[in-house]
Amino acid sequence: ERQMCCSEARARCAMPAHPLPADAAGDADTPPAIARKQEKRAHVPREEWRRLHPKPPREKGSGDGDFGAKGGPARARLVGGILRSQAELEVASPRNLQLWGLDSVEAYFETEDRRASAKVSLDALMRDPDVSPERKHDASARHHVVWGRSTFACAKCWLLKGNCVCRFLSKAFADKSGASSQCSMRPPFVRVVVYAHHNEVARGNGSGNLVPACLPFGELLVAGLAEHEKRLALLLRENAGRVAVLWPRGTMEAAEIKEMLSNDAKRGGIEADTSANEKNATGWTLIAVDATWNSARKMVSRIPSSVPRVSVPAEAFQALAARVPPLPTHDSLLGPVRKYDAREKKQKDQTPGTPSSSRDGAGDSGRRCTFEAVLASLLAVGALDEDACASLLRNVKVKVNAVLRQKHMPEAYDLSGEGSGGDAEALASALANATV
Repeated sequence: ERQMCCSEARARCAMPAHPLPADAAGDADTPPAIARKQEKRAHVPREEWRRLHPKPPREKGSGDGDFGAKGGPARARLVGGILRSQAELEVASPRNLQLWGLDSVEAYFETEDRRASAKVSLDALMRDPDVSPERKHDASARHHVVWGRSTFACAKCWLLKGNCVCRFLSKAFADKSGASSQCSMRPPFVRVVVYAHHNEVARGNGSGNLVPACLPFGELLVAGLAEHEKRLALLLRENAGRVAVLWPRGTMEAAEIKEMLSNDAKRGGIEADTSANEKNATGWTLIAVDATWNSARKMVSRIPSSVPRVSVPAEAFQALAARVPPLPTHDSLLGPVRKYDAREKKQKDQTPGTPSSSRDGAGDSGRRCTFEAVLASLLAVGALDEDACASLLRNVKVKVNAVLRQKHMPEAYDLSGEGSGGDAEALASALANATV
């Protein structure tokens, strides 16, 4: 029986899965039948496939030359005497050129060639053993500032030039007369200097650039740049005794600075005319470090220990959060575009029954963006009132929506109800109608 079963199995394997046509064996010139779609290993010759699936007819003028029907590249072509592939030309699409603020494809490739040449020069300098570490740091920081993210970004808002929101940002001004007015800083003024890592420069989801863009006497210095390091050293030397670094582990309370500024205002010891002498125009200088925690610790260690560190009180953050609340899932207004710990994740990871270690309340990660920390510190020292800080803090919402719109994502904040009057409505309408 076993031999009979094996012989039957071999006979079945030898038989074809489908019978051949009657004339297939006799007529060798007749082409074989096309395999059915359900059959395995089905193959259709290219000529037969083209016959069964003809290309749709093109409109008149579409696809002729180097461009397709929608303006995209149809094939490789010469640009500036250099043959550019179709993939390279697709990057320089009309939509991207509009976002980058460029007029032509030639301008894009010229910029990219200059960027590549600068990178080659930087690599050669970094490999040279005779170059000092300070010069290498300066060259690396300068390359990031000039040829990094800032190549196609706005110099003020750090967004792509086609998505610039500078005209929508509210600004504070220096009130030299000392009269009370909305969103103004009265003498003695407080200068805020952002000491930024070069990797933070021109980041669209950063907030350090809002300090020089929205605050009077605001500055941004890049760590590593020789001229910026000299400027920081000059500020520390000229404002000795009236300069502090914003840092969580403070050696000085913000209330002490507020008391000193109040005494200066009472006796008029600080000169109000800023045009005559800028040095005497500011009563205090606050330095805010804009970097990751690992980089920020190294940057702060380079500042002399004689410069006091001031921690921002939690009450200032809570007051601003009540006026301009973030999303329920984040503690910072910048949370939707940054990898900040959300409140839900914080509460989920926390052991049940264990109180939160954060000083800002249960479930709060304690992380804030640079601009939030700066405004909270100005509120704590009395340089700006709560209304002015709340008005300036809405700039973060404007920028977050612009960053999400730049990434083709839905906006996180509804600006139609922000503020009072028709300015907020006009702002929300203009942002909604902006093309990216």
